[in-house]
Amino acid sequence: MGDFFASFLLVVALALDAFVAALGYGAASIRIPTGSLLVIALICSGALSAALLAGGLLAPLLPPAAARLFGCGILALLGAAKLVEEPLKRRRAPPPCPPAGRAFSPGALLSIYCRPNCADRDCSRTLSPGEACALALALSLDGAAAGIGAGAVCLGPLSVLLISIAVHLAGVRLGEAIGRRLARTVPVPLAPLCGAMLILLALLQFYG
Repeated sequence: MGDFFASFLLVVALALDAFVAALGYGAASIRIPTGSLLVIALICSGALSAALLAGGLLAPLLPPAAARLFGCGILALLGAAKLVEEPLKRRRAPPPCPPAGRAFSPGALLSIYCRPNCADRDCSRTLSPGEACALALALSLDGAAAGIGAGAVCLGPLSVLLISIAVHLAGVRLGEAIGRRLARTVPVPLAPLCGAMLILLALLQFYG
């Protein structure tokens, strides 16, 4: 399987969460300035690339077959989790938004992951760079797990970093613009699509 296609598939799957978050911000008329957009793209892409590097360092410690099984297994398990994420969210009450002074605690990041609008802590309807940092860290949770798996099957961190920055910049801007056109909060169940793409990537890498 071509490295570029595999890298692009991985990045697009993981960038869907950022796209949906931006869609919600646009629908709620919350601005994402250029500086905040860059923070989101750089943190999400950097976390993914760092995880890829960690996976790549781990792979030589395992037999080749075990490294491939390990990497593809992580991607497949994360994909399966994304497939059932939306039904689980609908059955459970979302966690409350974190207090303003605790935006970077593990509980706060989990709240922002489940409810991205919680990142706008001061209700200014403008996402500041600090608020964008908390949002990006929350969005990076999936990328860190997937990156370790993808790194174990030899996807290069540099190429993924460049592709990820471009895709996140375009995806967040596009999501914000579409959200503003909709002018209302619309649930977009893209998590199953993300899950399906990660499972497809796992299968292609395993049998490729």
